[in-house]
Amino acid sequence: MIHVALDTSGIGKNKSQKDASYLALKRLIKANQLTIHAPYVVQRELETQELEYYLKEYRLLKESLKKFLRVPKSELVHEIINDIQKKIEESEITINNDAESFSKSWLNGLNANIQQIDNNQTISALEAYFRGTPPLTSPKNREDIPDSFICRGIEEIKKICPNLVVIANDKKVVNTFSKLPNYLIFHTIEELILSTEIQAKLKGLDIIDSQIGNLLSFIQRSEVKNPTIHDFLEDKISDAIWNIKIHDVSYSNDENEATISSAYSGNNITLDLKNPIHYGEDQIGFRFDLEVEAEIEYFIDKYEYYNRLDDEWAVHVSDWNDHVFEASERHSLNVSGIVSIKIDTTSLDLSEISQLDDEKFDDYFHDVYREAELNIEAIEEITLTL
Repeated sequence: MIHVALDTSGIGKNKSQKDASYLALKRLIKANQLTIHAPYVVQRELETQELEYYLKEYRLLKESLKKFLRVPKSELVHEIINDIQKKIEESEITINNDAESFSKSWLNGLNANIQQIDNNQTISALEAYFRGTPPLTSPKNREDIPDSFICRGIEEIKKICPNLVVIANDKKVVNTFSKLPNYLIFHTIEELILSTEIQAKLKGLDIIDSQIGNLLSFIQRSEVKNPTIHDFLEDKISDAIWNIKIHDVSYSNDENEATISSAYSGNNITLDLKNPIHYGEDQIGFRFDLEVEAEIEYFIDKYEYYNRLDDEWAVHVSDWNDHVFEASERHSLNVSGIVSIKIDTTSLDLSEISQLDDEKFDDYFHDVYREAELNIEAIEEITLTL
């Protein structure tokens, strides 16, 4: 059994419960190969963050409806929007209850053991606060109090585990445990999933591999005849990179950043099919690289814009204020990330399929493969094409 203690910093901003790394954790937990622990402070930090995320989007929805009601429209459309607004207002209690439930669902989905705060932890954490001892570096900094309680909680978790994996990206937490025996640090959940030991365990949960043969070889052959993953990336990359910020736009006056406002189909796609990422239960990820034409938006100082006009620069601008233009231009981007494919085996007779040779196996799996569930799990880097 692998015991894992979570710090909020190691969970990151992406808390989608459909994310492949989250599903991989759930599969390992279901197989009794991994247990998740979280200090009480981490639990509350996560729940309050998720609650605020839910309610923020809810408030934006209500505000958008109010604004749209002020827009001139037909009586029929006005009644429709007005009815929607009333229905939402009548459902306020239900929505707030759902928000509370949603805030708890991430840790609940992992059956996490919560390390509650006791008197000893409280005294130890406050002593660290007053003295500036690890994980703290200076005394009486109020912002350090949560870290102090988190580290005391992790120490309590370690008392019941011979070895403990800590997922944390906060330097104070990492430095507290990185040099201690029987602690192993990973900075993110994804980093843990990619580790050799976890990859071996997840591969062992693949149904096709365990009952038929080499799932990877099948995918490699299929991508030659029926490029399912390739076609998916070509079609879906525009949705995956929409509204993402990119850097190194030297003429942007906003810390050289620009935002992707729209994109076209992907091209020049390459897939690393030789180094799979296993997520368990016949879900496998692959790193990809591709190029895509996209519209990017940014702000540019007017003097900068006029200085660049001689470069035959195809850019559209509109006035923002006396000194700045809002600009939009089409640019080619290089994108790298991870895509996953999950093959549904629920309706397959695996014992019958195991008797097929490679050629018949591939013919049988053609439709199964084309109907597999695909998802872009991560966009790791976006750069401007030179």
